[in-house]
Amino acid sequence: MIDLRQPISKAMAKRGQWDTSSFVAALHAVASSIENARIDWEQGDEEWGRVLKADGQVAALVCVRVPFGFLCAPEMDSSHLSPELTWVCVEDIEEPAFTVDKSLLEAVFGRELSENVNYGALSAQDVWWATV
Repeated sequence: MIDLRQPISKAMAKRGQWDTSSFVAALHAVASSIENARIDWEQGDEEWGRVLKADGQVAALVCVRVPFGFLCAPEMDSSHLSPELTWVCVEDIEEPAFTVDKSLLEAVFGRELSENVNYGALSAQDVWWATV
């Protein structure tokens, strides 16, 4: 299991440098790197933005609150994408490859999170689900 404490803490430290325009720029940078990709995000309503490939699969999840995201497109090189953003690369968005302290996610999202999530073995999609 990969512990997400370090990358999320790193992103929280950069929170003051992250705003909606930086978030939108990060989404567009990923989308422009993938043929026929589209952005799935509604301003003011959603904690995460998603970049979807033409086939509907998630290429990236980017957090609105802090500069943190999951890059779910193994064919992409994240080194040229939004350097202020802390990326965690995953091959399978549904593979439970991560662990994280629930209290850390609650600090990021400013609310109590579900007890119905196994924070000791979660996937990128589980992190998204737990925090939306």
